[in-house]
Amino acid sequence: MTTQPPTPQEFPSQPDVAARLAELQPKLFGFLRSIIYVAADAEDLRQEVCEIVLRKAEQYDPARSFEAWVFGIARKAVLAFYKASQTKQPARLSDEAVKMLADQSTLKESKAMCFTLARLEECVQKLASVDRRLIDMIYVDNCSGQKIAELVGWSEAKVSRMRSRVYSQLMVCIRRAERGL
Repeated sequence: MTTQPPTPQEFPSQPDVAARLAELQPKLFGFLRSIIYVAADAEDLRQEVCEIVLRKAEQYDPARSFEAWVFGIARKAVLAFYKASQTKQPARLSDEAVKMLADQSTLKESKAMCFTLARLEECVQKLASVDRRLIDMIYVDNCSGQKIAELVGWSEAKVSRMRSRVYSQLMVCIRRAERGL
């Protein structure tokens, strides 16, 4: 089976990339700070990574992990930072050590995300059928609250309350599963 190259509209727009990048800022800075001793240097590098990500937004492949792509760019920026500052810093991590740290960080995040997604799937299956259908309409069918209200004959306020209640149920279920209850 051959796959068609993605069309331009399948690639995320720069505002989409910027929004996703904004969500990653704490993790990105934490990663950089764990490798770069001077906080100001880590902050400068974080800003540089953000600029690179935004500049290369059209190169991002939506079929792959956005976080892994950003952290790959960050890893390359760290390597370039250390190469440029070799004379200023008496001791530095080897290129291989930086790569290993980046890979470990990404792997930990991936494992945590997989664990949470598995718990979420289990919790969704425990929901009442009407609640599962609501989740399907929101996330699978991509329906707005107004569209759901029209389809099922509820008010938009009821859809909003139902969605809130289901989200709360899912969060409680996931937290219980993470604690092993």
